[in-house]
Amino acid sequence: MPLTAFGRALLAAAQGRPQAVQLSWDGAGPVRHPCGDYLEVRDDEVLLLDEIALPPGAAVLDIGCGLGRHLRHLRRRHPGARLFGVDRCDGLRAHCEQVIPGPARFFATADALPHGQRYDLILLLGNGLGIFGAEANARAGLGRLLDALAPGGCVLLETGQQPGCDYRASAVEIAWRGHRDGPFIWGGGTRAWLRDTVNSLGARCELHPSEAPGRLFFLARVWRAAGGIDP
Repeated sequence: MPLTAFGRALLAAAQGRPQAVQLSWDGAGPVRHPCGDYLEVRDDEVLLLDEIALPPGAAVLDIGCGLGRHLRHLRRRHPGARLFGVDRCDGLRAHCEQVIPGPARFFATADALPHGQRYDLILLLGNGLGIFGAEANARAGLGRLLDALAPGGCVLLETGQQPGCDYRASAVEIAWRGHRDGPFIWGGGTRAWLRDTVNSLGARCELHPSEAPGRLFFLARVWRAAGGIDP
């Protein structure tokens, strides 16, 4: 896909010019959101990423990789890891190709990933679970990610929702300087929803607080244990 509104804003912010996008949820008035939140890895993310033991030559997949901030951090920690990123914005993928040393490959959709590839770590950060949209799609998407893990691998994700809503999908629009993305469906779940969903998929999860703005979000490490032994 050509440059998205969100991608244009992030690329401008990466050049050192503070930017903000306008977010609209379900047709409500737009809310200003700074792009600086997506430039660098947060301390809470670093803590979790650095706790995950990756084997030599690990395969790591970042869905919605954006400017590649999480993959850049992992490249520094794991020089030999094989990195895979997915982002629909042509400009963001091109940026990642320029700033992230190989071995690294970037794709416009998850369908274009190498067939049969298994991953030691899959990232859905930056409220990334929302990319699946409606609740049924989120359940199915989590199942596909768990199926794509190598033995001992895990998914690290971020999501959130108002207490009592369990899971909610909203129509979202992003605007920046006359450019517009959407409306598209973006979803999010509560801690209880994620625990129940993960358990129904025969997996386990470990929840962690998130420093993302809004105080609704949380981080989670999700895995399928082999023979009852945790990774």
